[in-house]
Amino acid sequence: MKRSIKFITFSLCLFCIAYNPVYAGIFKNNKDFEITKFLNFDIANYQFEDHAKILGKNSIAWNGEADQLPKDAVDTKEIKVIINGKSETLTLIQYKEKISLTLKFHSNITCKNAEEIVPKKYIKKENYYTYEHTNILFLLPFTKNTRTRFSIDNGSSRIHFSCLELFFLDSKSRTTIASISIQTKNNSEPKVVPIKSIICTLDKIIVKGDYKWNVVEPTQIIFHL
Repeated sequence: MKRSIKFITFSLCLFCIAYNPVYAGIFKNNKDFEITKFLNFDIANYQFEDHAKILGKNSIAWNGEADQLPKDAVDTKEIKVIINGKSETLTLIQYKEKISLTLKFHSNITCKNAEEIVPKKYIKKENYYTYEHTNILFLLPFTKNTRTRFSIDNGSSRIHFSCLELFFLDSKSRTTIASISIQTKNNSEPKVVPIKSIICTLDKIIVKGDYKWNVVEPTQIIFHL
């Protein structure tokens, strides 16, 4: 009888631990990612020490190598999440005076597909811009790049979407750097605002150094302000 009681008590303890929200995490490792839950997450209510509440008890700790940390960060915890069948990385980052929760997309995604993950009702045109730039001087190793950014305010937090898509000279390859990051408004970048474009005509190139240039005919270029 005593053994049965002990077994039942032990089982109940395991059950409580398994279903304790502290251990379960708001976001689940290797599970389908709930984007609306992420967009409504107010990071101002948490500290880095709350990583188990946010990411669960099985998050991956920083390996101690400085080159593996984001710029100005001092510690990280991360999990893998599933979006449209693809594995993406969700990272809680501790900086010296702030924290952020960042969803980083794989490099094969397009900016268009990354943006479509966010429901349209969250995106406001007054906090959004996108533009395409063509490299006519051939100094850089890519021919074209597309950049999209927008911000969303939620409570005391601000969400920033950023995507840069690079198309390389061989015209057969490209890579994308895309992420969505949440920080408190006090520590975040300003709201994204639309940019304006001006068109100029390039008549000639004057350059210092040993670069060898192809002849560039007068052409129009676009600057984004």
